[in-house]
Amino acid sequence: PPEGKKGIEWMLLTDLAVEDFKQARIIIEWYRSRWEIETYFRVVKGGCQIESNRFRTEQRMLNCIAIYMIIGWRLHSMTTRARTLPDTSCTKVYSEKEWRMIWIMQAKTSPPNEAPSMRDITRMLAGLGGFLGRSGDGEPGVKTVWQGYTKLLHYMEAAEALNGLK
Repeated sequence: PPEGKKGIEWMLLTDLAVEDFKQARIIIEWYRSRWEIETYFRVVKGGCQIESNRFRTEQRMLNCIAIYMIIGWRLHSMTTRARTLPDTSCTKVYSEKEWRMIWIMQAKTSPPNEAPSMRDITRMLAGLGGFLGRSGDGEPGVKTVWQGYTKLLHYMEAAEALNGLK
């Protein structure tokens, strides 16, 4: 705390047995993971809008949930990987069609021969979803990534339809 100020004391309540420091650290790490889990389910609920679906059978609902959980994991993974491994090639997560379409729609130029970094292409994807990328904005969140990815899918579908007309 700043000099002259009283510090904040945090207490984590749990119903799990904590016998020593090692067990306490494990509980704290589990708690820290909670935010990532909440973010993941926010993508599944908000991005995929899973709750807006109406199914006639339980099996259809379970199949849809399974697919949406994969989509939610991918979107969350894109966002996280761009932050933790920003300089790696985007080809570890994005297909060539995806990153090239993102580049075309965001940069309005032909894509480069070499794939951009995870950070660059994820920021461009988030830009399609409304991320402004100003100097004080930090890195994009999962919401602008999912909104950008939704637009990307529409762009890719339109490009395939145009190619089919030729």
